[in-house]
Amino acid sequence: MFEKDIIIFTTIAGSVVELITGLSFWVYNKCIKQLSEYHKRLDSIEKYLTSIQMADKMSESRREEMYKWLIQNVMLLDLGCYKTNQNENQNNDQNENQNNN
Repeated sequence: MFEKDIIIFTTIAGSVVELITGLSFWVYNKCIKQLSEYHKRLDSIEKYLTSIQMADKMSESRREEMYKWLIQNVMLLDLGCYKTNQNENQNNDQNENQNNN
C-alpha cells in the first residue's frame, strides 16, 4: 500500500512539474515575440527621427519637399509593412491554434 502511494505521488508531482515547465516555455515564447515587435517599432521610430533631423538641416525650400517625401515614402511604407507583419502574426497564431486542436 505504501509503495502505491509513493508511485501515485511521484506521478502527480512529475505531471505538475511538466505542466509548470510547459507553461513557462509558452510564456517565454510570447515574451520573445512581443520583444521582437517592440524592437521593430523602435527601429521604425529611429528611422523617422533620423530622417526628420536630416530634413531639418536642409534649406527652407527643400525642407518642405523632404517632409512630403518622408510622409509619402518612409512613414506610409513602414505602416504598410507593419500591417503586413501584424496580419502574418495573426495568421501564425491561428495556425498554431489549429495545430493544437
